[in-house]
Amino acid sequence: MAPKPRDRGAFRTGERVLVPHTDKFYVAKVTKCEKREDGWYYLLHYQGWNKKWDEWVEAGGIVKYDVKLVTSEEGGTAGPAGPRGGSGTAVGGATSGGGGAGGGGGTKRKAEEPASLVAAAVGPAAKFELALPPDLRQVLIADWERTIKAGQPRPLPRKPSVEDILGGYIKAVRKGATKKDGGTELEEELVGGLALYFDKALGQMLLYAAERQQYQDLMRQQAQSAEEPGVKPSKVYGGEHLLRLLTKLPELLPLTKYPCDSYNTLQLRLADFVKHLQSHRTAVFPKA
Repeated sequence: MAPKPRDRGAFRTGERVLVPHTDKFYVAKVTKCEKREDGWYYLLHYQGWNKKWDEWVEAGGIVKYDVKLVTSEEGGTAGPAGPRGGSGTAVGGATSGGGGAGGGGGTKRKAEEPASLVAAAVGPAAKFELALPPDLRQVLIADWERTIKAGQPRPLPRKPSVEDILGGYIKAVRKGATKKDGGTELEEELVGGLALYFDKALGQMLLYAAERQQYQDLMRQQAQSAEEPGVKPSKVYGGEHLLRLLTKLPELLPLTKYPCDSYNTLQLRLADFVKHLQSHRTAVFPKA
């Protein structure tokens, strides 16, 4: 009788897989498998990258390799794989102009950069990290598959809207805040900034190509509306697009050249906001 194969979870050593980093999928190879208390983890090597950027990723943050995904939504085949834009395979990236990162138009980075850090050369204050937990990354994957593979952009207006989600976070913070905590001033500043970033960035870098016509039609309707001209995108779009913004923040925030102490505070507040999204994900990201 042949021996039973060793249990290595959903993926095998040597298997080619796709990994969602920020708003894109990247090709990687499984080099090790490890069973931990909270599930299976896999050591991944990004093809074409130095081994020092290998990283352990939980099973929920990996998807099976599909050659159909290694093509931008506009039909352009992506290049060699990697966890960043410059020489990596980026699948389904929402970039300026709506094309996938593999199809051009995305921000390109040097191959020496790590997958988990932003290393924009504007000084030490520019290093900014924001990691999404696996279940929120799965929201991004499902959203990409629905929008690009199935050709079904989310109907608008989305409920809850980005404005609703940010307002819900402030209500939750106020409910648990005390005078000793210093109130909710920092959180209110955070959501105000996120709303501003979202309204400015949506049309430039948060839309897939399949969504641009919908966006243009919406802008046209609003321009012709006597009741509500110029409605902000944060009142119309929902949680999926807000997640796309969060994945872009490590690229956007270094450009503001915040001082180090402000960066540290901002990272802590953003981490708390991400936890809020995670704990309320059923309400924030409805399937309809």
